Amino acid sequence: RVSSVRRKKERRRRNTAQSYSQMYRRTFFTLTIVLALAALCARRAHTLDAGEIESLTDMQTEWGQQLGWTGSPNCSWSGVNCNDEGHVTQLFLAQKQLSGSIPESVGNFQSLTQMDFSSNQLTGSIPASIGNLQSLSILNLPLNQLNGSIPVSIGSLQSLVVLRFNQNQLTGPIPDSITNLKSLRYLWLFENQLTGSIPNSIGNLDSLENLHLAGNQLSGSIPGSIGNLQSLSVLYLHYNKLTGSIPDSMGSLKSLSDVYLYNNQLTGSVPDSMGNLQPLDSLLLQNNNLTGVVPSWVCTNQYKFGFSLQNNQFACPLPDCCSSTGNGLCTPCFDVGGTPSGDGFPYAIVFGSLALVFGVVILIVIGLLVWKQFYRTPDQQGRFSDPPTVGKNGNEKDPLLA
Repeated sequence: RVSSVRRKKERRRRNTAQSYSQMYRRTFFTLTIVLALAALCARRAHTLDAGEIESLTDMQTEWGQQLGWTGSPNCSWSGVNCNDEGHVTQLFLAQKQLSGSIPESVGNFQSLTQMDFSSNQLTGSIPASIGNLQSLSILNLPLNQLNGSIPVSIGSLQSLVVLRFNQNQLTGPIPDSITNLKSLRYLWLFENQLTGSIPNSIGNLDSLENLHLAGNQLSGSIPGSIGNLQSLSVLYLHYNKLTGSIPDSMGSLKSLSDVYLYNNQLTGSVPDSMGNLQPLDSLLLQNNNLTGVVPSWVCTNQYKFGFSLQNNQFACPLPDCCSSTGNGLCTPCFDVGGTPSGDGFPYAIVFGSLALVFGVVILIVIGLLVWKQFYRTPDQQGRFSDPPTVGKNGNEKDPLLA
């Protein structure tokens, strides 16, 4: 009997434990569902703000047909990415055949980190409101037809790392404010119609790695402050109207690998300090007005990097590496008086050969004239003139006495 009571108690205890276990499991499952629904509702509560809706609506009006944007502005539209709070962080609208202008309301995207409108047919100017995008790190607008000047407000984008406005129709100067972008690593403004000089404060861009300003109408000298860009690896300033000398400070750019300064109006000598640029891969200085001697380090490093120095005004004699290559990488060179020398293009050989040929032609002409004077020649009909008249005694008869 005692054993039976014990079994009953044990059975009740097990049943109670199972009931509590099932209750705990149901409670945990219910709480999980409730928390998930609460999180979903909270996420949905964070929607686009009024400024973002205005911007997307303006973009829909301008480009909606090309992008296939329908309905009310939302984060599911093609090319629009949002964060967990429902704010727009990325706009990827490259190669969408977009035309028209960039809406002024684009500055409303306060959470935007990346904007890529490259390779379209966009026209008009870059909105000044773009300076409101304080979170922006990548700004790509290349390969469009944008015109007007670069807005001064661009200098407010303190988080910007990549700035690409290349291959548009931008005019005016490079704003000084652009040198406020301390985080900038890539600055591509090439193949526009920019004028004025390179900002003297360009050396403030401590993080800059790639500076590409080629194919504009920039004038003035290369700022000496460029020597402060210790992270710079690529410097493309070719096809401009730059004058003055190459700054000696350029030799302090220990990371520099590619230097393209050709097709400008640079003068002075090539700084010896540039021989310190050990990682150098390319040095293109052709088609300038550089003078002085070709530095010896050019020959020392000739097999480490490609170089081209031709069509300048370097002094003779040229280094052996210039003449041994046989491809005119340094020619011509000039004597002290400014006369082209044979150390560059073989002027003496060419002019000597021409003089020799001219002398031979003169001698031939003189010989022909002498031959005509003392020997018979055919008349215009191809017959020889009549022989002289001979008298009966065999002597030559004067025709006037006949």
